Amino acid sequence: MEEQAPPRVTALIVSRHSPVELRRCLESLERSEERDRLEILVVDDGSRDGTTAVLDDFPDVISLKLPKRFGWTRAVNIALRTAKGNLVFLLPVWFEVAPDTVRRLANRLEESADIGAVCPRVDRAWPFPSAADLDAAWKTGELPGARTLGATAGEQAVEYPMGSPVMTRRELLRAMNYLDERFGDRWSDLEMYWRIRDGGKSILVLSDVVAPLQATDSASQGDDELSPLEWIDSAHGVGTWIGLHQGGMKGFTTTLSMAFHALGKGRTSAFLGILTGSKIDGNQE
Repeated sequence: MEEQAPPRVTALIVSRHSPVELRRCLESLERSEERDRLEILVVDDGSRDGTTAVLDDFPDVISLKLPKRFGWTRAVNIALRTAKGNLVFLLPVWFEVAPDTVRRLANRLEESADIGAVCPRVDRAWPFPSAADLDAAWKTGELPGARTLGATAGEQAVEYPMGSPVMTRRELLRAMNYLDERFGDRWSDLEMYWRIRDGGKSILVLSDVVAPLQATDSASQGDDELSPLEWIDSAHGVGTWIGLHQGGMKGFTTTLSMAFHALGKGRTSAFLGILTGSKIDGNQE
């Protein structure tokens, strides 16, 4: 018998308590062109809802059920070690894709070794943030400095397309030793993009390739909409990224400032959690 070729692309979705969005996302992927060359891999990040029932309706989708919430970073890394596609499409569960989305992203990425990642059309992208920018993002839910990307502007090079679906090479992620698990649920994507650019490769947004947003991106939520643990985890990610790129002392002082901000809002447990470096990684209570 002829040995089956490995898939060209692995679409990797991390889902938690989002059965409706997951169903829509999977239905759109199932309509993809060249479906036989697409591996769909879903990580259920400790959901306690109807996610399992949704996955039962998609027998050709590979699913991994985590026993509790490991967070986006660890969930992606677990899945990457089983992914078979040469290209990996990190697809947030609240997006859908057009039938040609995966194929066109893959075609463009494979055209040049100088391209590190490609994204479908997004409204905004950011430069790599300063410490003040990240501190503001943690407090308000809005990262300053966004650049508006025109829908008809063609191909655009960006630094940080926060919250966007993105396709990159599995070997590139492996060369990074996958996502940095010093981060929990938030901000490891920023580190991933920084490493791609630091390696001399471009990140492109293709304005004529669509993947419509079907629900509100949790990355845009303010601190009042995040759970206490998510708020602490985001602070940990902010302090970690600043410490890595702007110096350990700057990271420490930013973490201290965030902890006292939490204390000033009467969140004693958040104050302690931020000081102790708590994050969402499966080890939290």
